[in-house]
Amino acid sequence: MLEVLSLQVSYHDVEAVRGVSFSLPEGERTGLVGPNGAGKSTLLLALDGLVPFSGQVRIGGLEVVRRNLAQVRRQVGIVFADSEDQLFMPTLLEDVAFGPLNLGLERDQALARARGALDRLGLQGMAERSSHHLSDGERRRAAVATVLAMRPRLWLFDEPATNLDPWARRDLVRVICQLEGTVLLASHDLDLVVQTCNRCLVMDEGRVVADGPVRQILGDEKLMESHRLEVPLRLRLSPGGKAPCRSPSPS
Repeated sequence: MLEVLSLQVSYHDVEAVRGVSFSLPEGERTGLVGPNGAGKSTLLLALDGLVPFSGQVRIGGLEVVRRNLAQVRRQVGIVFADSEDQLFMPTLLEDVAFGPLNLGLERDQALARARGALDRLGLQGMAERSSHHLSDGERRRAAVATVLAMRPRLWLFDEPATNLDPWARRDLVRVICQLEGTVLLASHDLDLVVQTCNRCLVMDEGRVVADGPVRQILGDEKLMESHRLEVPLRLRLSPGGKAPCRSPSPS
């Protein structure tokens, strides 16, 4: 589904992403972890063609280059760290319909998709509200709904658990576990990664420095310490633990 080869991103002669290569098969859920400044957010932006890069990225067989961006973005949905970046219309229904309308759907079709996405995320009673009247957890679900309505094959999450209370965080885990498609989730919440992902990439100083099964990677105390991370509480308390949410079969 996703192939990345020798990806590099630079800002003002500073290399934010340095020669990153990896691939994600259809339906896999992968965590992306690392200390502040590791290059995680920049990597996600590059995958959606939102920042200039060198190297090669292919999504669903399409190379991420200018001539293909419209087609690529039909397959990719990115949930930004700040939900406000995705919620800017007068009502939640219009926020969620915005993406499908930009894909070229008729208004009736776009609104139907939007209502379906809101319903799936438990927000059907809030369709006519402004996002400013929602809690942090509701805004996070609403941001996911804006992407869900576009029916992406590849989901990119940037710090989705930021500012969520325990109940909202638990709901986020449920939402991520129910998604169809391939997921790449960047987060400092390593317990969230354990709960939702089967595989984990560790980034540091712009490079992928480790890649493997999520419990093996995040349970390696020496590896975690060497990259300014900690073994997540969930693994310290229950090293065997139960498996993360089961990935749905690709649709």
